[in-house]
Amino acid sequence: MLWLVIGVGGALGAMARHALNHAVHVRYSAVFPWGTFAVNALGCLVIGFLAGVIAGSRLHLGELGRAFLFVGVLGGFPTFS
Repeated sequence: MLWLVIGVGGALGAMARHALNHAVHVRYSAVFPWGTFAVNALGCLVIGFLAGVIAGSRLHLGELGRAFLFVGVLGGFPTFS
């Protein structure tokens, strides 16, 4: 079940990455890759925010929830770069 949860989360993260990257590129086509920058900056902010919320015990996620969100979605969205 863990592999399935991570795979589904990764697919959703990758699709969200492509959608945001494309939307930014269409709006701000330039030499600098603003879409990639936006995806990576947003992904880092979300990972940091959620890690802080979870560490502060304000949000409780089980093993599958953490795997889906952090490894799957947020692993496939900014690709940890």
